[in-house]
Amino acid sequence: MLRCTNGAALRTSVQHTVGLRSLLVSRSTQVSQSILYGAPLARAAQRGRVVGQSVAWGSISGVQRYSTEASRWADADEQSAADSTANFEDDEPQQKRKPAWDKRKRFQDHVLLEIASGGAHPDGGPLADVVRRKVVKKELQWLQDPKALADRVAKILQADDFALAVAIVRGAQKENMECSVGWNHLLEYCMNKKQPKAAWKLYNEMKKRGRKPTSWTYTIMLSIYELNSAVKPSIIHSNAMLTVCVRHGYTDTLWEIASELPEEGPCSPDAVTYTLILRAIRDAVSTDVSKMSEIDRILERKAQSVKEGKRIWSDVVYRWSRGQLDIDIQLVRTMARLLLEGGSERDCYDVFALLNQTTGLPILAKKPSPERQRESEVARRRESRSAENKEMEDVPFVDEGNRPYKPAETEMGEREEKAEQKEEEEEEDDEEFENLFDPVVSTGSSSKMKKGTIGPSYVVPGDKELTILIETCYTMTQGVGTGKAYWKHLTLEDHEYTIKPDMPSLHAYLRLLRVYRASRATVDVVRDQVPEPGWKTFHIAMSCCLRDRRNINILKNANELLGIMDKSMVIPHPRALEKYLNLVQTLQDNPQRLISLNGLKIARKPSDSLDIVGRKLRLSLQTVALENLRPHIDKLHEAMKNGKTSFISQAERTRAGAGDTVSGATARTVMDRTRGLIDEILKPENAPFLSKSDREQFEQESQKLREYSDAEMVRKFEYARLHPTLEQVMAFQEKHDPKQNADEAQAPDEAD
Repeated sequence: MLRCTNGAALRTSVQHTVGLRSLLVSRSTQVSQSILYGAPLARAAQRGRVVGQSVAWGSISGVQRYSTEASRWADADEQSAADSTANFEDDEPQQKRKPAWDKRKRFQDHVLLEIASGGAHPDGGPLADVVRRKVVKKELQWLQDPKALADRVAKILQADDFALAVAIVRGAQKENMECSVGWNHLLEYCMNKKQPKAAWKLYNEMKKRGRKPTSWTYTIMLSIYELNSAVKPSIIHSNAMLTVCVRHGYTDTLWEIASELPEEGPCSPDAVTYTLILRAIRDAVSTDVSKMSEIDRILERKAQSVKEGKRIWSDVVYRWSRGQLDIDIQLVRTMARLLLEGGSERDCYDVFALLNQTTGLPILAKKPSPERQRESEVARRRESRSAENKEMEDVPFVDEGNRPYKPAETEMGEREEKAEQKEEEEEEDDEEFENLFDPVVSTGSSSKMKKGTIGPSYVVPGDKELTILIETCYTMTQGVGTGKAYWKHLTLEDHEYTIKPDMPSLHAYLRLLRVYRASRATVDVVRDQVPEPGWKTFHIAMSCCLRDRRNINILKNANELLGIMDKSMVIPHPRALEKYLNLVQTLQDNPQRLISLNGLKIARKPSDSLDIVGRKLRLSLQTVALENLRPHIDKLHEAMKNGKTSFISQAERTRAGAGDTVSGATARTVMDRTRGLIDEILKPENAPFLSKSDREQFEQESQKLREYSDAEMVRKFEYARLHPTLEQVMAFQEKHDPKQNADEAQAPDEAD
């Protein structure tokens, strides 16, 4: 059960308050129109309560009814109220309820909820048959004062005519009258009748109609947490409070609430509770690290957060192994993200062990040695401390013996620091969590990944778990082998948890391959596993090729990527073309790499000197690059000449556009650099190696692209977003729409 030390100040018992008759008098004398007749939260805590006292409202005198129709709902309410009043006046012990009384009680509860839900009906819902509009109009004619309106609603509710009271308040709201107190009376009446659903209906309707809740409104709604409330407390309420603490960073309050949760029962922590706590730990470490600049403090703070998360996970494993808790995949993801905050080799391995424990995925990485891990942590801290000491000892003092002078306070501080360090190492040895991520699911049920099994069972991994695995391999040292193994196991092999990767997981894997310069594997993934590659896909892939420039097959890999982009996008992405031009420039600046580079078209002669061979290699590289760039340059030229442009701000120039749009400034730069590549081919020193037809073609292309160097073109596309032409879009759709292609193929058969 949710416990709170300040709960008495936030909870108000509607049923245990003084009767409405005295309440009307007190409100008429204490509440003024200037504060909207709303009582603050402090007044709710000061109101007297009598525990165990029940208050029943009977029909009062002085309540004039304008409706002459006999309503079965009103009769049932009056009969129920009369029975309650009789029992209260006789002061007899409550006997066993009769079936007729229970039937009337259920009917009354249904009526309250139906009337409260009538605000969503355009015709008024059930109120249209109970209360006439003429009656409401007549009432509102004499209730122009907000206090008179509130008193009238209270008297009508004392007579248990809930339908008329709701109709009057809704009518007053439509006429923009001040009726906050009237709404509060309705909410209080529903809570008093133990109908919180009806109260929430009216509360939401009140806000939708433009009436802001007052402090008294919140006090009434919080009365559902009373011990005698119809709403029983559950872990859902605790999770709602924890969510507020997480969003606002109230870590102390979160731990206070979590520490008071019971271990068993409906209020015991569930998977959502643990997920919120782990999120709070992760958010807290991110906030603290952002304010630090010293490396050792950052590392210590991250290690502390990982240790706190492991303590929470130990409780999760304990309850999960005994069948007291059902974990979900969101809890696993949150714990894995928290482990990644540590960033050490052991933390990365713990991520693999965590997914093995909860999903059954095999561990495809080697376990790091604890001694080596501890030594690396100590060395990293010593290095950081030595750097700080050097900054503090730029001008050292010496004693009489020409030795570095150290005050007694400094020596005492060093001894205390060593003692504290020794204590910390002993504490770390006592709490290593060595077996925390050991398997929990028994071997016999290890293949079961469905809910409903007896005892703990695995959760099913998905795309996000694949992304976490790849990011873990990205964080650890030499993780490309482990990343490739997990990718092959989860996406290419056939088993019960085979995953079809989504774009975030594909891009994460491409980034991992880019770090380790695996251009061939990158091309294979883009060609075989990316269904609809976009601008980000080709940007990452071409960046990988640029990093892998020492590969003898790098030109072939980059050209293959350009061919895939030509088939996958309406107009090419200029940033990917920029990366390709950078690669060509890098290879051109290092002639010694061109000798072993595959993909060049060159006819060597035995009599050629090294100078001639070098010029032929550079010319072949330039012509091959231009040949692969030509279809993309033609598409951009068509879009820039005939397509539409839209304005973008300077901050959005580097961002990708929506749909098939690209940055006009980047596209113009690509066109300008391509013309520069053509001009290098047309240099006089390359004249003996070019045919007349090739030279004429190159000259025509250079003349066509020369206009993009003009200052007018620079101003036109500097802050412009480039859109493809309608013809380009239609041609791309006809080429890549399989349904349309199938219809075109069947058309001749139907004609025959």
